[in-house]
Amino acid sequence: MGKGGNAAGQHDNALIKDAVGANVNKTSIQSSGQQKQKTIERKWYNKGGIQGVSEIGMGVSVALTPILFVTSLAPSEEEWSFAGYNFTQVFLAVLCFNVVTAFFVHGMRTLFCLACVPTYMTSLLIFSTLRTPVVPTAIVIWLTVLWRVGVCMSVCLHRYSAHAAFKCGPVVQLCVNLLGCSANQGGPIWWASQHRCHHKYCDVPRDPHSALMVGTERAFSFFLERVSVEEEFAPKHNDNWYLRLVDTWCFTVVWAELFIAYQLFGREGLFITYASLWLCQTITLWFNVANHPANAPGTCKASSFRAAPEEWYPIFQLLHLLYQPITGTILGENNHDDHHKHSMLAKRGEHDIAYYVSVFPLKMLGLVWDVKETRIE
Repeated sequence: MGKGGNAAGQHDNALIKDAVGANVNKTSIQSSGQQKQKTIERKWYNKGGIQGVSEIGMGVSVALTPILFVTSLAPSEEEWSFAGYNFTQVFLAVLCFNVVTAFFVHGMRTLFCLACVPTYMTSLLIFSTLRTPVVPTAIVIWLTVLWRVGVCMSVCLHRYSAHAAFKCGPVVQLCVNLLGCSANQGGPIWWASQHRCHHKYCDVPRDPHSALMVGTERAFSFFLERVSVEEEFAPKHNDNWYLRLVDTWCFTVVWAELFIAYQLFGREGLFITYASLWLCQTITLWFNVANHPANAPGTCKASSFRAAPEEWYPIFQLLHLLYQPITGTILGENNHDDHHKHSMLAKRGEHDIAYYVSVFPLKMLGLVWDVKETRIE
């Protein structure tokens, strides 16, 4: 089981010690052992986390759209050429340049920063091949990113799955989990377990994504190393057999979006969906780094101040520019130190649009309840 299994084992050892000290009968200990065995015996198709089939699926999500655009969807030489080269040739040349500079110039060493991020950045060339005007297309991408970051990530993954900021029935719960998969950041159970571990061990060695502990690049691409669900921190309110299936197969939601977008809106729809997916993913990953500046006071460096990247790696600079307009007051994610003090709030500030377009109407309809809106000092 890896780290999730080790956490479960440590938990069981603690239970046994407590049982001896309190003279609890052997039934409790056996029950704990059975729970451990149950965790170990999870099948590959409902284990959850970013491993095995999930890694392959997410890898396809990264590469599929660019591959389509340089093969079957590539414009003809009459439609698009640069200095005598067609789009496919230019795309591959720029991609190779981005990979080489990431390695030799910027010193990147993780697979995510050497392969995925260069692919994302190079995909921006597709903009020049679209038939729709640039400005309206950019606006649609921006609005879609706001939806993904604000509702899919912030409300579904962060507030509900990680922090149980409200309660809901099984149908709404399933919808919330599927929407969370649209954030393109792994499954809701895996995401919540890593985030809850971060709150427990903020900026100390067990923190999944502390730049202070492991550096900017490894904190930014932490999910390459933390592939398993941290079972100790798995959200009990959001964990059952069918939600484990959703967690394991989360990438199929992204695939479905890409397919439907292409069927309905052609090349333009496919590109808009792809661009919004990787922007949502990388902006959230950058959030982990930017809001924990090394010079912040205290052990946990959670801060409303966002640190500028020291590296000149292009994606870090781009995300630094996009970060505040997207995760700022409009989405209620800017006051990060307050979040670490009041993590279970469903509403974050007066201008929390994500709350008003999702949680509030569901609350009015009676589909969610016990919505946590009041700070307890």
